[in-house]
Amino acid sequence: MSFDLIQKVTGNNVCVDCDNKNPDWASINLGVLMCLECSGSHRHIGVHISQVRSLKLDTECWQGEMLDFMCSVGNAAFNRSWEKDCPPWIIHPEEYPYLPFVREHYINQKYTYRLFLRKELGDQVSTSFTDDVHRGLESGMVMKKSAENFISPWQQRYLKFHVKEGEPVLAYYKEAALVSAKGEITLKNSIAGLLDPSNADKDHPHQFEIKTSSESEHSGRVFLFSVGSNKEAMEWVQSIRRHSGQVSKRSGKNEATPIMSGMELERLNLKRGLAQKLEEEGVEVAFEGGILQREAYSFGRWMQRFAMIVDGVFYILMEQGGAVVSALPLKGGNVDKYPVNVDREDGIKAGQFGVLCALAHLSLDAGSEANKNAWLEALKGSIQTITIGR
Repeated sequence: MSFDLIQKVTGNNVCVDCDNKNPDWASINLGVLMCLECSGSHRHIGVHISQVRSLKLDTECWQGEMLDFMCSVGNAAFNRSWEKDCPPWIIHPEEYPYLPFVREHYINQKYTYRLFLRKELGDQVSTSFTDDVHRGLESGMVMKKSAENFISPWQQRYLKFHVKEGEPVLAYYKEAALVSAKGEITLKNSIAGLLDPSNADKDHPHQFEIKTSSESEHSGRVFLFSVGSNKEAMEWVQSIRRHSGQVSKRSGKNEATPIMSGMELERLNLKRGLAQKLEEEGVEVAFEGGILQREAYSFGRWMQRFAMIVDGVFYILMEQGGAVVSALPLKGGNVDKYPVNVDREDGIKAGQFGVLCALAHLSLDAGSEANKNAWLEALKGSIQTITIGR
């Protein structure tokens, strides 16, 4: 069929915006292919920017000049211009496939405001506005708490970036006007990320976290912050990434990709490697099954997920065969028959348990005592195998 020719164009094997495989929706005025989820965001920004059609349903489109146009562009060539000036710390939809607001925000920045478009093309918003957006937040009021003590109260704090002894630091103050800080977070090699609002405290749904390096003064601590909107949370994460040197750009889209922090690179590579391990390398699945999961230290609702243990890595997927939500190396990890955090009202349920490793702390619910014990045995077995080595 004629649309097969479009799918064979370089780069069209993945979505132009989020890298989902085998996209079957198109923007006929931009000449690119996208997945179903991104097509919804394209419709939202308006037909004056992107005109969406289905490759398989709108078959009358794929002939003559339109077919020639679609075959002449392609996602790879398109993004060499439209993502050429995308700052390396920008949050990309591939990182959070389960958070719709990340996808919508990114697509709005990319197409409505053309913030990442190659500057020499000239067709872009004012440089001062673009620079302000790229620079992000430098200070502001937030709510803060320690992740290590989930019953600790939220406290209002004023955050401000500065440099101390040549290293980036995020200081927090009781009030904006005060000179002396309550504390400082060393940002070198730290990791900043968003938390799923559906897993968060209902009174503080818009959260982000900072995980410090094991070499820092705070030695691998996790700090939680709450702000007024998802957009503000993303702006803080991007600003922290910019100061710390953490980057989020996916590989292969531009000529050069900055170096990621070690832990973040490991996490992203693990996500990408699952399909390769299963399909190309033939690695066996040690254990798998449906499971309920939520972020540790929160009292948000439990989310239905599918989990797998593959080659010493604990994968959590949106659903069986779906997008990878988390990829956590089990080396040096620990499992507990009790969850990392406990429901205040309901107490511990029979199927709940916890997993702690270098990249995250998870609370899980296997649904029953028997299923929980099966997961605990599989996880402990994988950790032991990694420790002893084969």
